[in-house]
Amino acid sequence: MAQSRYLGWQPWISRLSILISIATLIVMTNLVFVSACPRMNCAPIISKCQLIDACRCEASLNYTCFKACSHCLGEYYSECCSCVGVCPKEDENDKSLESHVKVFESTNDELFDLFASDDDLSARWIIHHDKITSPNSTVSMNCTMAFLVSCVDMYKCESSCISMGASGYRWFHVGCCECVGKYCLNFGVNEIRCRNCPQDSEQVIDSSNDNL
Repeated sequence: MAQSRYLGWQPWISRLSILISIATLIVMTNLVFVSACPRMNCAPIISKCQLIDACRCEASLNYTCFKACSHCLGEYYSECCSCVGVCPKEDENDKSLESHVKVFESTNDELFDLFASDDDLSARWIIHHDKITSPNSTVSMNCTMAFLVSCVDMYKCESSCISMGASGYRWFHVGCCECVGKYCLNFGVNEIRCRNCPQDSEQVIDSSNDNL
């Protein structure tokens, strides 16, 4: 009985495999024209995301789309974001602006707003607000960003932003950490606004044992 049930599913499994193969081939063909895209590594995950209609953010640069795309690409986001046009825009002439970005699956918007509403008496972070307007909307929203004052490593940046309830973060390779709120398009601003950072790259501290 179990064997006959399996045989009944075989045609559907075969069709799904063929569909995935065709989608992968189409994706690889399209990615040939994206110079910065490592197509051999990215084609399988991108074809999967396109099958579930994720990562189609070119025409609608909104946070919801970026978040869905980030979740779909997962650990391949930093490597493959250029293939679908959702990488943070950076100044190619300024290597100090190279950064790593991530969206959190679990966020606490109320907690992040609480952190952003009052000055930090311990001077551990600086709050910035930028008015942004989505391309497909006329409504302006407040993008809230918290920049840690001192240089930290990427893991400290991530844990700090999580503990603040942020929606995601941008960590600059020089050590500056930017925690972003839910209304920030494209991971906030691609500017280093940490007060005491950058320092020399060798001075970026390992503060994984510190508390926020």
